[in-house]
Amino acid sequence: MYKKYPQPKVQRIGEEYFKNLNKMRVQLSNGDVMVIEKGFIHDYTSVPFFVKPFFKKFSKGDMGAVAHDYMYTFGMYAKEDGTVVTVSRERADYEMAFLMRVYGDGTIRVYLAHLAVSIFGWLRWGKVIRQVL
Repeated sequence: MYKKYPQPKVQRIGEEYFKNLNKMRVQLSNGDVMVIEKGFIHDYTSVPFFVKPFFKKFSKGDMGAVAHDYMYTFGMYAKEDGTVVTVSRERADYEMAFLMRVYGDGTIRVYLAHLAVSIFGWLRWGKVIRQVL
């Protein structure tokens, strides 16, 4: 059975970034519970300009965007027991789309988000968002 966890409390940092004020958990498609520690800085959903009209900054599927940012930043995730699992860019993209659907984003939004990261994700893969501000 899939478990939905609550959205993290966040603090806005500047115009584009947000900092998790508490630990965040999401259950991935394979059943693993991914843990994102308090203090992780992310941009929720950032998309190319040509699909921005279809996206508001916040949506039901933001948990997918934050998990995606974490996997893109570090190329891995930590499970609740502390085990570290490495991920490919494709897996991170898949999990984002999966979580967006689970948390209630519509089919068109999920499709466009997945298409955007599939095409343009290489620009951000492995680039660490400055974690100390």
